[in-house]
Amino acid sequence: MKKNRIAGLLTLAPLLLFAACTSSTPELSLESNWLSYTTQQSVPVTAEGEAIETLKYDVTFSRYESTLNAPFKIHYSEGTYQTVLSSTTVTVDGKSEQAYKYRTELNIKVSFSLNADQSETFSDSVVTETVFLSVAQNLRPIGSTRTVLSHVPLYMPSNPPKTLTDENGNGVAFGHYNYVLETDYSETNKAKIKMTNLLVDEEAKEEDSNAGVSEYNVSTKGKGSYFDNEQILFLLRGVNLSSSLTFRTIDPTTRTVDKVKIADGPTAVQEACKFKMGDTDLDAAIDAYEISLAYSKSNAGTSQKCVYAKKVGADGNVYRNALLRYEQPVLYSHGTLVYTLSDASFSALQ
Repeated sequence: MKKNRIAGLLTLAPLLLFAACTSSTPELSLESNWLSYTTQQSVPVTAEGEAIETLKYDVTFSRYESTLNAPFKIHYSEGTYQTVLSSTTVTVDGKSEQAYKYRTELNIKVSFSLNADQSETFSDSVVTETVFLSVAQNLRPIGSTRTVLSHVPLYMPSNPPKTLTDENGNGVAFGHYNYVLETDYSETNKAKIKMTNLLVDEEAKEEDSNAGVSEYNVSTKGKGSYFDNEQILFLLRGVNLSSSLTFRTIDPTTRTVDKVKIADGPTAVQEACKFKMGDTDLDAAIDAYEISLAYSKSNAGTSQKCVYAKKVGADGNVYRNALLRYEQPVLYSHGTLVYTLSDASFSALQ
């Protein structure tokens, strides 16, 4: 799997890798805005199988108007995206610590067409799990795993290859990827990363037990807050979006740590929302912040939009700064995947 394809492979599910040029990277000031009482510094203790919160999203595809008559198209059915926040116990520096466990899962069906030719329909999924410490410890990451089964376009809608698939039915205009990306932070100032390509055939594995496995280390040492990629959409709930912010994370395309910041915004908006919250069917305009994020590079591509509910108060933060809407461009300018909150379940104890 080529390094320059990694960023594209990961865009099927929310992932924000935005390198930015800045002279300094101060530590972020964080609050537990995902809790009702936002000043709580520790991780709430939950029973096995109990969640602090569960958020569910409807995922729809919005095709760019400029591509409506293009010969090559991607087709998405309505998908689902779910995030679950719970607590767990980990050993850090020889001590037992209470930590957050954050799991996300995207499921969506996708197919491709080139003029009259139509591919089969594929069931794509992205599952992530990350463990990190409390706000008091700056949400320090412990480790993460991302498991991906995805099919992505490899060409612009108006400039496709001559055929959709080859004579064996393998994609020519689109790519098929299935891999696991694991990141471990057990060593100080180091991320140990392991990528396993699950498409490697059994014959290759018999010849080489490490076939399809790539391992490398990245130094995370530096000034400013460092976070794992799988934390990013979550941690933005814990910062003050009314002011500028910068932090660091790994860019897998370069295998280095880069600085990250909000590209545009924040803009105060009222977000029209319809979602279930506990036993209540909510239909309201919620005060929110809209931000846009993008690479600060010459090939940055289209920015990604996030809309977060504003904090209501320190002692009764009703909407928990939840991500209300997320817009993610599909590779090669085919359109946008839109994630819209449909159900929010918050623990009564938090």
